[in-house]
Amino acid sequence: MKKKVLFIAYGGGHVNALIPIIRTLSKDSGYSVEVLGLTTSAATLEREGIPYFGFRHIITDADELAHEWGEKLAKGTSHQSVSYAETVAYLGLSYQDLIDRLGEEEAARRYKNEGRQAFCPITVLGRLLKKIKPDLVFATNAPRAEKAAILCAGQMGVPAICLVDLFGMHEMEWIGQGGYANKVCVLSDFVKDLVTRGGRDPNDVVITGNPAFDRLADDGLQEKANKFRLQKNWENDRLILWASQPEFKQHHFTGAKGNPELPRQVDQVLIKALKNHPDWRLIIRPHPSEDLKNLKWPERVELCDSTTDLPVLLKASDVVITLTSTLGLEAALLGKPLITIDLSIYTDEVPFTKMGISLSIRNLDHLEDSIAETLKKNWTIKTKFPKIGSATSNVVKVIEEVLSPN
Repeated sequence: MKKKVLFIAYGGGHVNALIPIIRTLSKDSGYSVEVLGLTTSAATLEREGIPYFGFRHIITDADELAHEWGEKLAKGTSHQSVSYAETVAYLGLSYQDLIDRLGEEEAARRYKNEGRQAFCPITVLGRLLKKIKPDLVFATNAPRAEKAAILCAGQMGVPAICLVDLFGMHEMEWIGQGGYANKVCVLSDFVKDLVTRGGRDPNDVVITGNPAFDRLADDGLQEKANKFRLQKNWENDRLILWASQPEFKQHHFTGAKGNPELPRQVDQVLIKALKNHPDWRLIIRPHPSEDLKNLKWPERVELCDSTTDLPVLLKASDVVITLTSTLGLEAALLGKPLITIDLSIYTDEVPFTKMGISLSIRNLDHLEDSIAETLKKNWTIKTKFPKIGSATSNVVKVIEEVLSPN
């Protein structure tokens, strides 16, 4: 009999971490796969051709109050990657869950103070699990519905696995608790230490790596990188890759004040440094939410577009610089020197420096010298990662062990 696995994921890095696993199990005749795609993950799953369902498929005519709440809360909210029907269903069912568990007054207070962060729709996911009857629940470290799914699985005696896609700093409060999922799959020994620091059994935590990064294991990547440099006539340049990203005015969780001008200040420091190093070339990779096309850039500054093959770009680079971008981690996995500008309000949640995979900069005046120094040295990292390309098979092995413990 096939083993039914229910995957739950929000968008971005969460769903990207699960896609290789979903593909692998879908090809295995021993498994039946169901995927609950939350909010922005829907667009990714559709693009990848992976069947899924959303909250709009869970809500029924009997959920009249949830419909009403959803319509109210959806006013003034929109996202190009999320349908209106999904927004109404997600907000309505999640808010109704708050009311059912806490009462109207407390639900209103929580939502006013915390917004969607107040959600943990246990009644909704409990209803779903009873209907689907999975043999295993698999989710990442995201809060709200993913957290609710694993909690419900535990209450119902259904095995569950949590995959920490990166570091899960905020989520350690519950992931580090014994009984939250049968197994926790993590990126490295550093993250395993975070999970077990509060007393969780180390046997519950498996260092698997993140399947989203298996794409870096392309045997021809170096050849592609060499060809890329040749085509650009950059073979004699030292390529400085600046993985830019927005810096927000305020931290989404802590309320700490940020400096939105920081990324553009980094631009100027790097451009100034080029004048002293005629063999340096600056490659700026904007975050998808940044629009830098209309800015004027001097010679030896290149703006890469969305069509750029990022693994090839990383492999071709001589040093990578970022605030907290995941590209920094990918650079480290490829053995590239990494410099982190630890001036972001999110620095503590992306502990590249603490992991020993980056050189920390806390003063932009030191950036030029740090690049020059890094380019002269042999680069080594202090944290241990599984072999690149092995994460998906490592996670599948954990699934097999949880479903067949004997």
